[in-house]
Amino acid sequence: MPCTCLHTAWKLILLLAALSINLSSFAQLDSVKFNFDIIFGADRFFEPRGKDIYLPGSIREQRIRAPQSGLNLEEFTDIPQFHASVFTGLLINAEMPGGYNLHVELFAEDRGQSFGSLDLGKVVIFPRIYGIVKEGFELFNRNWTAEFKIGDLIQYQNNHGLTLHNIDAQGLDARLTTGPWWIGYTLLGDVSRHVGLNIGEFFSYKFGFHHEESAVRSTILGASLDLYNRVLGADREHLSLFLRHKRSTHSYYTEMSIGLPYDDLATGFNDRMAVLLGYEQLRKKEGTRKWLLAAKIRYYGRYFNNGFIDRSQRYRDFTDGELVGNYIGDFLYPLINSYRDFDQWSIYAEYSSKSLFSTILASEFEQKIIKKLYGKVNMESNLIYTRSSTDFYNFYTIGLKQKLPAGMSFEVYATNKIMNLDAHYQTFYQSEQPVFGFSIRRLKE
Repeated sequence: MPCTCLHTAWKLILLLAALSINLSSFAQLDSVKFNFDIIFGADRFFEPRGKDIYLPGSIREQRIRAPQSGLNLEEFTDIPQFHASVFTGLLINAEMPGGYNLHVELFAEDRGQSFGSLDLGKVVIFPRIYGIVKEGFELFNRNWTAEFKIGDLIQYQNNHGLTLHNIDAQGLDARLTTGPWWIGYTLLGDVSRHVGLNIGEFFSYKFGFHHEESAVRSTILGASLDLYNRVLGADREHLSLFLRHKRSTHSYYTEMSIGLPYDDLATGFNDRMAVLLGYEQLRKKEGTRKWLLAAKIRYYGRYFNNGFIDRSQRYRDFTDGELVGNYIGDFLYPLINSYRDFDQWSIYAEYSSKSLFSTILASEFEQKIIKKLYGKVNMESNLIYTRSSTDFYNFYTIGLKQKLPAGMSFEVYATNKIMNLDAHYQTFYQSEQPVFGFSIRRLKE
């Protein structure tokens, strides 16, 4: 369906850009400092002739058997970016005396302008709110620091990401520190929403040691006991050890977890364990070049992920039987999340009752060509191996990026990474043919 009012989107974006220049400064009111900022994105994809997708056969069979499916899993269907999607967010930070911060983010989305203006099936407004408290005190002749974050936890990651990572949740994340030692507590409420996992509440008790040799060299060693209150089935507990060493622009990390024995778990150690090895290299040469390189190796034992899948989430409204324009179902997949990585725990939970080995290689690269014009290449490759299948996902985005005033950028690109509203968690289709598009964005670095 062609976009009939794309010019309206550009007028909105240019207006927000002008406002952001005036709002990105501090105002002071009764000793409370307010900072206002605006982010936005407008993407327009052009549909290729062929809409074939790559989806592993074993995963396709499982989704077809799910009673909520009813979709053609051989092709991608209607998505917002084919109709010029637009989102914007007003970010408000209130900094109060004594280490108190309140963050309020208000997002508005138009998920397809070729459907006309103010269609309640495609216009969305939603908030993200979280507060941060950081207090120092003295106890037992030692200096202590208590830090609490409560509310929306954006892109939450537990430990180093062997289990929960790259998700949005609501809850409490607390840490108490004295010298190099720290203890932590995390509570997430109703994790099953938007995540595709059979988990209600999640509790994590942590402690660890943080040794900072210098500003660019540090080591973190920790342990956690994680409790997963499953919606269906018995609760699960994982005992985890994790280590991270940072050295200049390099970071090495590892995590090992073991499922504590229950009646529904295998007694074998290998069947209940999981391991993550990771490496990151971040380099940024201001104004000329920047790149990020990340590599991960994962192993999940046969029963580690067993029983964690939940296929009840839906981002489309299937009540009318149509696959066009029904972008909003029981839950919301925010447009801004379409810029995220593919990697998350729900991917591996779909391989329930299978041991698996996974390798991930991700990179982001920008190189200045002339003036403010940059070449851009993003890659994310994920190989998942089980005894019965070898599945390979390879997402790419290649294009040109023109930097504009006020932190904006204009991009033209080719990609095979397409927002997937048909799955039970926030994820992507891998198109077998390149999809061409352009966008204008202003995002936080």
